[in-house]
Amino acid sequence: MAEANVWTCGSGLLEVLAREVLRGSLLAEAALFDLSQWTLLVPTRRAARLLERKLFELSGAAALVLPRVRPIGDGDEDLLDLSLTGEMLPPAISKSGQLFLLLSLIDHWARANPHIPLAADVNASPGQALGLAQSLVALVNQVETEEAEAEFSRSMRENFDRLELAEHRETIISLLNLVQDEMPTRLHQLGLMSPAKRRNAAIRLEGTRIAAGHHHGPIIAAGSTGTNPATRQLLKAIACHAHGAVVLPGLDLALDQESWDSLGPGHPQHAMHTLLAELAVDRTQVKPLGEVTARQHLLREVMRPAVTTDRWFDSASLQGLDVTEATVGLSLVEAPDRHSEARAIAVLMREVLETPDQHAALITPDRNLGQQVTEELKRWDAAVDDSGGEPLIRFGLAQLAKLVMDAVAADFSPPALVGLLCHPRLTLGLDAAEARRLCHLFEIVCLRQDLPPHAPSAFVSTAERVRKDMASDPHASPMLTAVQPADWDALLGFSARFAAALQPVALSGSAGFSHHLDNLARAVSVLAPDADAPDALERRFFTVMEALRQETSLHPEGSQARAFTSITWALREETVRRLPDVTSRLSIYGLAEARLVSADLVILGGLNETVWPATVDPDPWVNRAMRAELGLAQPERDIGITAHDFAQGMAHPVVVATWSKRLSGTPLAPARWIMRLRALLEVKGITPKDQLQRSAIDWAERMDAPAAQVITAMPKPRPPPAIRPRDFSVTEIETLIRDPYAIYARRILGLEALPALAGSKAGGLDAALRGTLIHAALAGFAGEKPGTSAAAEVALKEIGARVFANHMEHPEVRHFWWPRFVRMAAAFAAENHMLMSNVAATLVEAYGKISFDIAGIRHSLRARADRLDVMNDASVRIIDYKSGTAPSASQVETGLSPQLTLEAALLMHGGFGEGLPLDVADLIYFKVSGANPPAEVRVLTFEHPVASVASAHLEKLKVLLEHYQDPGQPYVPRAVVFKEREASAFDHLSRHAEWSRGGAP
Repeated sequence: MAEANVWTCGSGLLEVLAREVLRGSLLAEAALFDLSQWTLLVPTRRAARLLERKLFELSGAAALVLPRVRPIGDGDEDLLDLSLTGEMLPPAISKSGQLFLLLSLIDHWARANPHIPLAADVNASPGQALGLAQSLVALVNQVETEEAEAEFSRSMRENFDRLELAEHRETIISLLNLVQDEMPTRLHQLGLMSPAKRRNAAIRLEGTRIAAGHHHGPIIAAGSTGTNPATRQLLKAIACHAHGAVVLPGLDLALDQESWDSLGPGHPQHAMHTLLAELAVDRTQVKPLGEVTARQHLLREVMRPAVTTDRWFDSASLQGLDVTEATVGLSLVEAPDRHSEARAIAVLMREVLETPDQHAALITPDRNLGQQVTEELKRWDAAVDDSGGEPLIRFGLAQLAKLVMDAVAADFSPPALVGLLCHPRLTLGLDAAEARRLCHLFEIVCLRQDLPPHAPSAFVSTAERVRKDMASDPHASPMLTAVQPADWDALLGFSARFAAALQPVALSGSAGFSHHLDNLARAVSVLAPDADAPDALERRFFTVMEALRQETSLHPEGSQARAFTSITWALREETVRRLPDVTSRLSIYGLAEARLVSADLVILGGLNETVWPATVDPDPWVNRAMRAELGLAQPERDIGITAHDFAQGMAHPVVVATWSKRLSGTPLAPARWIMRLRALLEVKGITPKDQLQRSAIDWAERMDAPAAQVITAMPKPRPPPAIRPRDFSVTEIETLIRDPYAIYARRILGLEALPALAGSKAGGLDAALRGTLIHAALAGFAGEKPGTSAAAEVALKEIGARVFANHMEHPEVRHFWWPRFVRMAAAFAAENHMLMSNVAATLVEAYGKISFDIAGIRHSLRARADRLDVMNDASVRIIDYKSGTAPSASQVETGLSPQLTLEAALLMHGGFGEGLPLDVADLIYFKVSGANPPAEVRVLTFEHPVASVASAHLEKLKVLLEHYQDPGQPYVPRAVVFKEREASAFDHLSRHAEWSRGGAP
């Protein structure tokens, strides 16, 4: 075997490699071979494409037969081109197939081990198995990637009983046996291999072929650090090949020996330290390519192992480090928060576009930051090539499928149905514009009125019920009364179509995975029929669904919810990369994609602890001691890989490193390497303030700063008196007192707030409807004459059953409202029996009205009293039923809640008709909530007689109405608020959020 031929290149590896290949300087007998006979191996597909481009550019030829440039998996990549090996290997099981197979094994394990707590949990809730399977798949992939199966098996047999494990020892051993023994057996029966094992086998076969001398022509592997054993074997075979060479990325040849010997797994040089030991190559035998820059010298000191960082204060150790030269082209940007960081990065990338042919690249592991930068760049219509891609589930039919699954999981709640209806692909075979119109109408009619449909089977009946109720309701919403007969007919047809589309997923029980998958596909196809040819995203969706269909035999049988969890996982795992319409000079890369990539400006973004490097997650199955026993790498190895990515990124000629001080209000710390860099710069005399570049942050902060600040004032509309309202109900008076702007919006502008989406409030379904039903039942009961409270309870329950009957199909009415009504009926009957002891007659829903002149203009006040009790002493007691919160006596007496006192004033002026006494005995709020207590009589007690308070309130009302006949009197919002945070239906119209926070008065 020839002596190993190993090189290293610090920065610009692809360009240097391309130049040296064209020169033939890496191999002693390179001139004997034509360029087309060369084979070049690089870590990723992207690096392969860039190297081909660079070879062509540097050759200067109009046409060129390029060498074979192939990717070889290393670290996060599994991209070895299997054409490199002539051996036939069984096909690899797909990612979803591997997960589904493990799900089936976990199901069998759980049924066989019901005494194990985790197994009992899986049996009780099979949906938990997905997360369990994912964590086990990750462990299996790591064990197989690191080729530790034999050691794993031996330790399982011999040493696990001696290890200090947690109390769930039996669970761990049982599940690890599952993946160690049963998984390989099932794969063998299927004629498949796991992806990691097949990848390793292919790489080892290729290494064996090269080592045996069966490869002809030069072969060079560049950019790989040999993280995995199989890769190290291949690199060794290439390095020792007669016409082979290995080019390492950024091997530090100048690091002192003490530091080199003390490298830990978290150091960027650790992987190459291990590789050189495998190759039996001393660091002094490695040949350099290119010059070592002052920046690389600086990074060497920044990354110095902790045991030798005391050398920072040794002038001899730092001799030759020119910090001024090393920091030329290096900028550090500390942003106050992630939003500012994203905007500053966008500004820097946009600036690059001012120079023709220059490119900028953002490198970050934080996908959220990358997407924020992309959005910020849209303000300049700057196209960005984002290599990370986005989950398929965010687009097209995949997103529609997710919304269908969400609607099923939410039991077809109104918020979930609205999300589904808003999807642009949902047409149900109708014209797109007509579909959007009917979707909106369905939302208004069925989801924002009374009780929403509880299932697709109730869509049509709900629409019919609302249509019927609206016809007899004088207070129906204007949005409903404006619906024309033809629109009602169209809505009923749409509702039937919508229900039929969702029916396959609405009634599905336990079945095979293929059954649930087909039901979902059928629902999506009906919701969004393929009128036109599917686009690329939709073809990807069909491909994923077909791939899942091929794996249905591996997925365990179960509920629809469990199947949907697996389908959601598959759609989220599939990523799509949306290429810009034009060639972009701006790119965003993840860490793996960025390896060997170069640009005129490189930005390393998101350099915060827990992000870059990421937090080391504790393994749920094997702790550190077990990892050591099993021969698995410790989690710090991933930090070392990430540290290498950081060092290589910082070595670019022009680089900006950015981080944030806070994320969503949570303080963040800079990455450990940034802190070390800043500490070293401070040692070299650069103050912390001088280390930071402020211009990008300043630009970002000034971008949206207005030229002049316009302070929004509280609106004070003053419509002409002729169009101001003169007829009021007693319930509107409280609104006129507390929030005059709401009267202006409703009565003058003719606006009405959109009804709340049913189920969107904390209180559940529409509380107003509950009050209406209770009032209707109590009104019907008023005509009954039961002799005892027990008979009254029975009568009230019978009346309530008839009133609630049309709504009992809804689960919340049946299981919550009705039981509370039953409790209320018993308490109401007892309380009412005592109230009726001195009553001569009772009037319910009594209508009253009086008129009076104000400034020569006729005004009127009207009311509909819940109940008037005529007492034996010829006085009248006014009762108002409250299913919610009732005002206090002080609120009523001070006039802030004058409904009952104004009803008393109407009575005293004969407003409720002739024959009624004019003397008011009591004002009572009768709480009928069914809560605790279920019913309660609250007699309002004032400091002054009721008649006196009622007369005073009527006079104050006349004065108030007189003010509103003044053209200068405005209708101001929130004049007397009950609670500062209480929302008004017209806050958005009055722009309350603006003027209430320091706006003009």
